[in-house]
Amino acid sequence: MFNGKDFTTWKLRMLAHFRSTEVFEAVQYPLAATSEEVKQLLDIRPSQREEVIIKMITERGKEPDGEASDGGNGSSSGVKSAKDVKKEAAALAISVKNSILAYDDIVKHIPDSVFQLVQHVHPGDAHGVWKVLLGKYERKTTASRHLTRGLLHRCKLEAGESFDSYFARLTQLRTRLQLMGSTVPDDEIIYILLKGLPKDYENIVENLRMRDDKTLEAIADHIRDAQERKIVERVEEAAAHYVKHPPSTPTKNFNSKQGGRGGGGFGGGRSSSSSSSSFNSNPNPNRRFQRRDEGCWMCGERGHAVRLVNAINLWFWLPLCSSALA
Repeated sequence: MFNGKDFTTWKLRMLAHFRSTEVFEAVQYPLAATSEEVKQLLDIRPSQREEVIIKMITERGKEPDGEASDGGNGSSSGVKSAKDVKKEAAALAISVKNSILAYDDIVKHIPDSVFQLVQHVHPGDAHGVWKVLLGKYERKTTASRHLTRGLLHRCKLEAGESFDSYFARLTQLRTRLQLMGSTVPDDEIIYILLKGLPKDYENIVENLRMRDDKTLEAIADHIRDAQERKIVERVEEAAAHYVKHPPSTPTKNFNSKQGGRGGGGFGGGRSSSSSSSSFNSNPNPNRRFQRRDEGCWMCGERGHAVRLVNAINLWFWLPLCSSALA
């Protein structure tokens, strides 16, 4: 479903769908030269479509001044044979049917807010709807190209973002520029890719800039591997700290008056022992989960909570906050 954003990706998916359903030409090319002829073709009943189209082609092929004939065989040079007319009518009838199917696919994959932009197009005219959407969301003006190229050069790997997500954003903007008629060579993408990496990738960036034989795909694989190594190192470091300074184990606290789990229990009881480890700064060690409005038990920052991560090559679960994997 197209939501008004990321038109380039939606367009490529829809074109792939049109090719698979063999209605691609109905989207790319108009049914007739004028909008009136298009409306006339789309308003024909399906059961009478080919018959009416034959009549339209025959009338259109007649010469208005009735001039004549080709030699003495009595056939007019401007009139097609019945066989050619029938063949052309059958092909046009299929095009009309495909246009209606493609139109139905498009309007099903756009929300009401976007449909309001194309509701003036005659129902069934897939090419007309597609043309309006391209004009709205894929402008090829100089200002649009400059804006898109500026977004491309400002791309950076955000904290906690995977490299695949970062690389996908670059590729998407590059594809959008190419559809606008601007070429973006691999060298420019490599420059932007390396410039957008954080400071802890400085050594990797310097090594890659020294290599002239690296392709864009090879550089992407190298950075992806480096990010995975960094994640593994952070997890193993946190796991080692966890082994040396384990947090206090939650204990169940039953209350006889409540007949079961007490006011604390796993969710909020009090423990007779507390850990002095800096790794677990939870003010209430018996509580396994924390609220987002309180500071993180690990890093002290607000806005995220500690989550359990299965430590690599270890048999226990290790609590990590989101900043530990950033």
